[in-house]
Amino acid sequence: MTMQNKLEWNGNADSSNLSEQVIDKPVVRAFIDDDASACAEIFDLAGRQAFFWVPWPRMDQAAFTRVTCDEIVRVAVLGGAVMGFIGIYVPDKFIHHLYVHPKAQRIGLGNALLSDAEAFLGPGAHLKCQMRNLPARSFYRARGWTEDIEMVEADDIGNWTRISYAGPVVG
Repeated sequence: MTMQNKLEWNGNADSSNLSEQVIDKPVVRAFIDDDASACAEIFDLAGRQAFFWVPWPRMDQAAFTRVTCDEIVRVAVLGGAVMGFIGIYVPDKFIHHLYVHPKAQRIGLGNALLSDAEAFLGPGAHLKCQMRNLPARSFYRARGWTEDIEMVEADDIGNWTRISYAGPVVG
């Protein structure tokens, strides 16, 4: 994929997957208002993928703004396009959202966003993950995060487990 093609890709491209392409390193930066549309689309598409067993509500810009209003939001940019975001509720060191566009998964965007959050929050950062979201749970475990299966909550979507960050993995 050439740089020109990457710059032209806007999330509405054909069915090809960016994860199958050779691409540049993502840039993580602060969210700006112009990112809201892309983040809402990512939230909608990736949410439907992650929570496939329940009806997922339509996530438009208003919904995205509502659920992230008290959070610091950072975005992962690739080839000039926002392709992922993370929402952090700082007072509790809580990662509330981490979503990557389905066409850009497994190419390092989630790692880049989570590394950025780990550096900002440090040890004690935590999140909840849906027990049925096995790819996400595997992702966090591979990064050295620890599940607390004793801390399980349930809601309309199902059971959630708390996952915590103790600090960088040494070795």
